[in-house]
Parts: sequence; structure tokens; C-alpha cells
Amino acid sequence: MVVLSDMIHAGFVRRDIYEKKRPRVPGDTFKDFVLVFENPSAKWEVMDMLRIASAFRVELRFVGDQTRIEELIKRAIGAYSGSGWKEVIKGVYGSIEQAVEGTVPIGFTLEGTDTEEILSEIIEEHKGKRKSLIFGSKERGASRKTRQALRHNIHLGPLPISNIPLTTSQAAAYVLGHIASLRLASVTDTLRLRPQ
Repeated sequence: MVVLSDMIHAGFVRRDIYEKKRPRVPGDTFKDFVLVFENPSAKWEVMDMLRIASAFRVELRFVGDQTRIEELIKRAIGAYSGSGWKEVIKGVYGSIEQAVEGTVPIGFTLEGTDTEEILSEIIEEHKGKRKSLIFGSKERGASRKTRQALRHNIHLGPLPISNIPLTTSQAAAYVLGHIASLRLASVTDTLRLRPQ
């Protein structure tokens, strides 16, 4: 602003001219993904996964003992104020096969043989199909039965394996962030190719 006298002069510019166009992750980025959480062992794990599923607008399924998990869910929701938490939960299943039915099962385990580098290839290969992103609990990890049911088993992070693994919610956020960055890169590329 320039003061030429004792008067103030102000100018106006349309927002679409002045603001940088910043692409955002589209709201439908995670419509083809389902978070599957096997055998949560603590209320805080369920709370963290509820928050992540809600923030990223992604469906959340649980696998394990239905009575125990429903009690953990009830306690986790009770610890949060407000409503809407149940909207992301799509069920508690007794087996991994039931939880991932109709989806491509992709697991994230310490025993994974693939790395996150090929996650983009997996997503592209199964474009348009529902994909389950499967995580075990911090205490137990993914069960042997679950690991055997996986189409893809991915190890997160650098090798050699750290002595301190990620918590389930940290791993889920890492994977969803990776997927969001892939989608954002494709949106940015599309914007660059558009004629001005």
C-alpha cells in the first residue's frame, strides 16, 4: 500500500488472478480403498484409526473377535466428543477373507517382500478395483493367516528393519499419504498439460 497523502489508496484484484493455483487432493482419492485393521489390542489404536479413516474419508473394517473389538470401538468413540465416527466403520469381521472379499488385499508388514516403491504400480495395475490396505496391531502384527491371504505384502521404510516399528496408525497414515501424493502428482500433471 502506498500513502501519497493523508489518504489511503487501496486496489483490488480478482482472487483467481492473484492467488496461486494450488492443486488439492481430490475428495474421491480414497474411494477405491478400504483400511482393514486386524486384532486391535488397545482403545488408543482404535481411536487413532478412527481419526485417520475419518480425516482421509476412507472406509474402515476390523478383523478379530467381534465382542472384544466392538467394546474397543465403543470405548474409543466414547472418548471422542461429537458424532460421525461410526460412519467410517463398515464392519467387524471374524476372518480376513470376509473383510477383504471383493477387494485386492494389500498388506503392510515387517515381513513384507515388496517395498512402497512398487505401491504405485500395484495401484495402477488394479485401477478401478477396490483395494484393502491391511494392517496388524502394534502388539501382534498381522497374523500368519492374514499374511498368507495377501496379494501383495509390502514392507514400509528403509532396510534393515528398525528396532522400533511404526504403530498401526502411523503406518496407515504413511500409506495414505503416499497414495495422496501419487494422486496429487497426477492431478498436477493434468493441470500442466491443460491449455491456459
